Amino acid sequence: MKKLFSVLAIALLYAVPTYAACTGTDNIQDGEYYSTDHCKEWTNGYSWSFETTAAGVQISVTAEDDLAGLGAAYLFDRTTGFAEYSMTLTGKTATYTLTGYTEGQSVAFIVKFLVEGGDIFTKRFAYTVGDNCEGGAENDVPTCTGFSTAADPVYTAADPAASAWEKGYNWTAKTTDKGVEIQVEFREQWVGMTAPYIFIFNADGTLYGGADQAMTYVGNTATYLLTGMNTGDKVEFMVKIAYALHVAFTERITYTVGQNCSDDNPENPENPENPETPETPEALNEVSAQSQTMGKVIENGVIYILRDGKKYNILGAEME
Repeated sequence: MKKLFSVLAIALLYAVPTYAACTGTDNIQDGEYYSTDHCKEWTNGYSWSFETTAAGVQISVTAEDDLAGLGAAYLFDRTTGFAEYSMTLTGKTATYTLTGYTEGQSVAFIVKFLVEGGDIFTKRFAYTVGDNCEGGAENDVPTCTGFSTAADPVYTAADPAASAWEKGYNWTAKTTDKGVEIQVEFREQWVGMTAPYIFIFNADGTLYGGADQAMTYVGNTATYLLTGMNTGDKVEFMVKIAYALHVAFTERITYTVGQNCSDDNPENPENPENPETPETPEALNEVSAQSQTMGKVIENGVIYILRDGKKYNILGAEME
């Protein structure tokens, strides 16, 4: 009996903590799997809850629509490759416990519901194992957030493969002890979304560090940690995302290091003070020169996009 008590005491002493659940709602689908041929459309969308426990990451997704013929649900684990798991479906709620990942690791996954006449997907979720979405001390981190469908006019005009936003993007910039953490969540359902890059601009309009920088991309969310900044410095940035044979640029977003926008509650506190980026010939020439490194080439007066060693015209058709 004494031995059993000791074992229980040790188990309790080293029990894996349970973290607060991350929750939310949305109505968009992942661009890689969405197709008008077989996918239904969300109206009310879906809600979700993710929680790290001793058993693993407990995932729960509930369809808020009344889906005719709802018969099964599957989890696509897209963290490092592809793995598919059958989920437990109770009513309109699909659940699954994802295992094999450690605290601090980022995981990416999608849920598919089988319905009458086809299927319907969630967006690609990004979740950090052990993340406490209730925040706690995180609420004290100086943070600004916003939503937009605007695109930078200069870079968009200079790149013939650039397209306009339809559903837009959410952005977050926050000051931590590591630096300025920048995050952009894309809300589009475009096929093949990949390779986001961030452009950080100096006060004179040139690129900080001399070039755009690759971002970490998990789910539909791109992140980047900017270091070397001091409180009060203004950071102006823009993000580019590629998909299929196209690209899209966000607008230029300005964030002051150390600023907490919840204090004054503006949607985008800095940008209203900044004039629209001028589409001057000098600015366009500078961007055209920079776009040589982004896949755009001007040769003998002909503009084409160079991707993976192949040439494409401005309509996206492959050139000889």
